[in-house]
Amino acid sequence: MSKKRWGTIVSIAVIGAGVLVELHACATTTTLTPRPLLEGVVGVEQFERDASEGGVVTVDAGVIPSALPDTNMSGPAVTVAWFSNEGAGGKHEKQYGWKPNSDAEYDLVLSNDGSGRTKWTMNEINRATAASSPFLSGHLWACDLFHPTAPRRQVGFKVCPRPVPYDSGEVSSNRDARDLASFARYTVAPEAGTEDALTVLGPVWISCTSGCCTLGR
Repeated sequence: MSKKRWGTIVSIAVIGAGVLVELHACATTTTLTPRPLLEGVVGVEQFERDASEGGVVTVDAGVIPSALPDTNMSGPAVTVAWFSNEGAGGKHEKQYGWKPNSDAEYDLVLSNDGSGRTKWTMNEINRATAASSPFLSGHLWACDLFHPTAPRRQVGFKVCPRPVPYDSGEVSSNRDARDLASFARYTVAPEAGTEDALTVLGPVWISCTSGCCTLGR
């Protein structure tokens, strides 16, 4: 075999191996235990959150890809996000009262309730039966104002840089949620250098047509 032909074969092999590595990298996803009951969850990230029992828990959060939601949506209800509290030591997440994922996981559904502002409903999905039931609800508020062009792809937790009115409809019979009402009514932008300290207290936010929308908690 000529050196020229052998060199061509080697080059093809190297390029092919590079493509395989690239494809493998693109196919790599976050491994979750247990797997989400909700189908289509992508972009999963992990966050440390305050635990009701003290200390912190790790929460997995992901999105259900689709068009960006609006603060005054029309049309049918749509599921936009998913949450799972890994619940080390059997602990509950404090701000929303999420149970460990051995018992339940949670989804976030947006709908039009005729109020002129998008309603959000957080549902609890029973791990054993897969039955879903409303857990908390309120209305969506714009948090940061900019103009995104990408489809929905982000979810996380943050304190808005401007005051967000507290929605009294979000208060449940849970004591943590009632206590939170007083805190949330006066939530303002964090002072410079304090953002890290506030991270575990931030409410859920999702990417939306105004840039960033929050549940206001």
